[in-house]
Amino acid sequence: MAQRITRNNASELHIVSDATGYLNLNGGTYPANNAGETLTDLTIREIFWSSNATWTVQRGGNTIGVFTGSGNHDYQQSGMAVSAGGDDQANVVFTLTGGAAGVIMLKLGKQS
Repeated sequence: MAQRITRNNASELHIVSDATGYLNLNGGTYPANNAGETLTDLTIREIFWSSNATWTVQRGGNTIGVFTGSGNHDYQQSGMAVSAGGDDQANVVFTLTGGAAGVIMLKLGKQS
């Protein structure tokens, strides 16, 4: 499967992956923006994961979370914004370590 975007509209993006991957804010190989859209903010709203290894999610040089087993964090429901300190304009990177299988799904809020 690798990574694939399952929804990408003006306000939201969903991505699912079973391997290490990333999203660029604008342009590049895996862009979060659509054609004609320039994003100013990409906020992590929710993360679902499952793995017998470890998923690490990063924004720029900052680690957002290290996840093992399975579960989800709904940052939007809790009212937390996972985009402080310039991270809202950094790439989203998700890394699977431990040589095992896993899947991660991210729901991101977009602003342009």
